[in-house]
Amino acid sequence: MRTARFVSWGADSRAGFVDQQLASGSVSEREARAYAEREFVALLPAGLKSPGHHIWCAYDGELEVGTLWMGINHRSGNLDAFVYDFSVTPHARRRGYGRAIMAAGEARVRSHGALSVRLNVFGHNLAAHRLYEGLGYTATVTNMSRSLDADHPPARSDALRLRLEPMTQAAFDAYRAVAPRDTSIVLPHGVATPDHFLWTVYDRELEVGVIWLQISPKADGLHAFGHDLSVREDLRGRGYEHALAAAADRFCRGRGVISLGLNVLGPDPAAWPPYQQAGFRVTATLMHKHL
Repeated sequence: MRTARFVSWGADSRAGFVDQQLASGSVSEREARAYAEREFVALLPAGLKSPGHHIWCAYDGELEVGTLWMGINHRSGNLDAFVYDFSVTPHARRRGYGRAIMAAGEARVRSHGALSVRLNVFGHNLAAHRLYEGLGYTATVTNMSRSLDADHPPARSDALRLRLEPMTQAAFDAYRAVAPRDTSIVLPHGVATPDHFLWTVYDRELEVGVIWLQISPKADGLHAFGHDLSVREDLRGRGYEHALAAAADRFCRGRGVISLGLNVLGPDPAAWPPYQQAGFRVTATLMHKHL
């Protein structure tokens, strides 16, 4: 991409990201615009010369048919590429250019040593999801969210009454080995880390799972993210997943939180129903492909 094209492309890229966020229903317009501006500057501080980033215009002859922005970074000891923005020019859509542009981008990052590519797809963008599946990408993490405002009544789980006990230090020491994230980074002070809440969950005296929430302020209010709402493996499929989501919902509403998000690991949509029954919907999917 040339410098003159970068200016107009950057404005379009940020506007497109805002539109996608608004369509997903995950944030307010004010928050989406602020986030888009902040991330664009953070990722591309030197514009087209920002280290590790590659921004291309795709041409068929002299006709521009799309753009692609990929970044390459070290991840788990290997070089990994991430697709930050990808678009096909409106007049060139549904003609095979999307597949061709992605294939060309994959070849470029492979030549730079990347061994895999990751990308995010918003939940409502079914056409993009089908495109990436057809290119060999598989879902690794699905982000789901639930609004907690007056228009969205609390999730209920009347069949199960769970008890939440603050996680003890001994329980936390054991939990660190199986936690879905590196707790040394996210929880530098363990169970005492500010704005994080960790509980061991019981059904009477039976330990059934774990809830780990983080509450963060944003421009439009408090938002919560469930780093972990997991049920013991031998107790899955008995309604506890729905009950944990309902318990997290109640806690967040009591704190004035306006939305609750969580990640479901793995490619299988069969893991979604317990959360969908609790009012969560898919907002975005992280997909991955080995090169």
